[in-house]
Amino acid sequence: MGRISSEERRLSEERRILIARRLQDSMEHQTTAGEVQTKLNAHEDICAIRYAGIERQFAETNARLKRIESIYIKIGGTVILMMMGGYAYLIDTIKQLLGA
Repeated sequence: MGRISSEERRLSEERRILIARRLQDSMEHQTTAGEVQTKLNAHEDICAIRYAGIERQFAETNARLKRIESIYIKIGGTVILMMMGGYAYLIDTIKQLLGA
């Protein structure tokens, strides 16, 4: 149970080498405050463009939803009026049949 296979040793050694390379790369490529500020400014610009796109899509979607809502309100009103007309016709027909 405590034995390590040769494959596990090889993988372990590869991991150590990879970690050492990453550490060395990070030490060689230290970023300055100016580089960080430049990257941050670029990130903010990209996010502003994305946010503007999201705002535009939201406005378009909102306009479509308002249009659909108004259509449903009109259809509902029409159905109600048709039902009222149907009831009135039914009442008139019953009155005529009863001779009132």
